[in-house]
Amino acid sequence: MANYKASVVFAETDITTQINFSTIPVYADNAAAITGGLSAGNLYRTSSGDAKIVI
Repeated sequence: MANYKASVVFAETDITTQINFSTIPVYADNAAAITGGLSAGNLYRTSSGDAKIVI
C-alpha cells in the first residue's frame, strides 16, 4: 500500500484598500463570458452588477 501525504492550508486575507470593479467585463452569463474569451476562474459581472466567476 502506498503512503500519501497531504496538507491543507487555510489563509485569511484582510483587504484594507478599495477595489474598483468598474473595469471587470460585463457578460450576460457564463457561456457568454467563455465565448468572449474568459477562462475558468476569471471574474466577470452581469449587467445588473452581480459579480460572477467563470466555471
